[in-house]
Amino acid sequence: MIGVIPWEVDVPQERVPFANYVLIGSIIVVSVFYLILVFMLTSGRYVHNPSKINNLESTLEFLNTLVLDGYSLPGLIGHIWLHGGLVHLLGNMLFLWIFGNAVCAKVGNGFYVLIFLLVGIFSAMTHHVFQGGWAIGASGAVNGIVGLYLVLFPQNDITCYFFMWFFLRPYWKEFTLSSFWMILFWLMFDIFGIVQGAGNVAYFAHIGGFAAGFGLGMVMLMVKAITMDRYERSLLEVIRREKVPGEQTYEPKIRSTAFPRQVYIPEVREEEPSQNEKIELSTILGMEGEKTSSPALSVDDVIGDGMIRFTCVCGKPVKVKKKYAGRTGKCPRCKRRLEIPDSSTR
Repeated sequence: MIGVIPWEVDVPQERVPFANYVLIGSIIVVSVFYLILVFMLTSGRYVHNPSKINNLESTLEFLNTLVLDGYSLPGLIGHIWLHGGLVHLLGNMLFLWIFGNAVCAKVGNGFYVLIFLLVGIFSAMTHHVFQGGWAIGASGAVNGIVGLYLVLFPQNDITCYFFMWFFLRPYWKEFTLSSFWMILFWLMFDIFGIVQGAGNVAYFAHIGGFAAGFGLGMVMLMVKAITMDRYERSLLEVIRREKVPGEQTYEPKIRSTAFPRQVYIPEVREEEPSQNEKIELSTILGMEGEKTSSPALSVDDVIGDGMIRFTCVCGKPVKVKKKYAGRTGKCPRCKRRLEIPDSSTR
C-alpha cells in the first residue's frame, strides 16, 4: 500500500474560515448518520420489529433523494453530503480542510459557500455527461476547491507525507513541494484513472469539479472579484510574469545544461559578506515571548523571483513577497510571530 497525504499549506489566513468549518461539520454529521442508518437496516437487528424497520426505511428513502441520479436539484447538491464509507468521508474532509480553509479565508465566507455549491453542481453534471450512474460524495466539489486553490496559490508549498508498507512495517516520509507540481500530480492521477477505466470511482466528477474551480478562479481574477494583494502571486500573475512594483530582479544564468541547479548572479556581491552584514531575524517571539535568531538568508532570497525566503526556528521554510519586508506575521506551522527580514540590507 502506497499513498501521499497532504498535511498543511503555507498560506497565512487573515480571516477565520467559518463557512468551511460549517460545511465540513454538516457533511460529517449527515454522512455518519447515513452510514449508521444503512448499517442498522443491513445488520438484521430489527428484523422482528416491523415498525422500527418501517421508520428506518422511510428515513433512508428520504436520504436517497440526495443521491446523484439524474438531474434533480436535490441530487445535484445533496450528493455532496453523503459518503459510502468512513475512508471515503475522511479523505474528502482532509482535502477540504487543508485547501478549503485557505480558499475560504481568501474569498470570504459567504462567497465561498456559493463557489462550493457551483463547483459541486458542475462536477455532478460532468459525471452524468461522460460517465453516468448514481454517485455520492464530495470529491467533485472538493476538487473544485483544489482547482481554485491552484489559481490563487500556485507557488505556495504543500507539506505532504509519503507512506508505504514495507515488510509489514509502515514507512513515513515528510516532504514539501510547490502547489503547482503537487496538484498537477493529483490531476494526472485522475486522468490516468479515466484512461484505465473509471470503474466505481467518479473520476469525471473530479475532473469536472477541478475544471470548474480553475476556470472560475481565473475569471474572478480577470474581473478583479479577487485581488492578490498579499504574500504570493496568483497563477494569472505568474503567466503574465508580473512583479511587485518597485522590486529589483536579477536574471539567473545557468552554467551548463548538465548542472541546471548551479545558478550565478552577476554583479550582486563578489566577496564573502562580513558577519555584520548577515541578516538575522532579531524578533521571533514565541508564545512565552522568548527571543530567538534565525540563520542568514540563503542565495535564493536574491535570485530574482521577488520572494524573501527564510526558515522559522521550528524548521518551517517561509517565503513572502519582498514588499512585506520588515512587517510581522505568523509562522504557518508553529504560529510564532515572525519579523520578515529585509533582503535589501544584505
